[in-house]
Amino acid sequence: NSTSCHLAARCGLRTATSWGVLNPKNSSFVTFAKQVAAARELVGGQSQDQSKRPSKGRRKAEPVLADDGGFATAEELRKLALAKGWKYLLQSYWKAFDFELDNLEELFKTHEPVLVTRGSQQELLAFSWAYHRHDERTGLDFYATMYTDDDLDCTLRHIEAQVQLAIEANASAVTLMYPASLESKLHDLGLADRHKDPVDGTKHPKLCKLFERNRGDPPHYDEKD
Repeated sequence: NSTSCHLAARCGLRTATSWGVLNPKNSSFVTFAKQVAAARELVGGQSQDQSKRPSKGRRKAEPVLADDGGFATAEELRKLALAKGWKYLLQSYWKAFDFELDNLEELFKTHEPVLVTRGSQQELLAFSWAYHRHDERTGLDFYATMYTDDDLDCTLRHIEAQVQLAIEANASAVTLMYPASLESKLHDLGLADRHKDPVDGTKHPKLCKLFERNRGDPPHYDEKD
């Protein structure tokens, strides 16, 4: 919100990157999944209306669990990040890491299998990654981040797939992070809520922002964090 941005500016920090945040209510995960599926159908219909050419198969590929034939290595994720210009992962619960091999390999040990989207030549196009945080009092908190760039259809497919996995895991809370560039589109589709800023009273997108110093080093994985 504006308060955190003002505080970061006073501390000499800048926004390195940001993610949109979705928090479907725990009483309606199934309903939310249906809403995402309906939004995906709407987006697909609009795309067909705008172009007479058939959609490319790579855009319609369903996310596949890495354990179910969509195996992805740390090196493959890193190469995709380099190609896309992604510098950071947002994993665990609200922790940022850089796309280094040692970080990815450590995260493979603690996270759920990666959901991947591949093209017609089996090239990796996008992925999403979930983390289960178990709490004796509140149950299972399900966190998942979408690494889908600005592809709205692909993002919706990954969101829907991750919510289904959360339902199967009997999650008590779900938090989904997605490319912030798509926030306005997800808001127009009725999926992304906005919060009222306590300072200026205006409504703002729900974002998770990573701040860094202009010449600071990127965050690294640390088991003590």
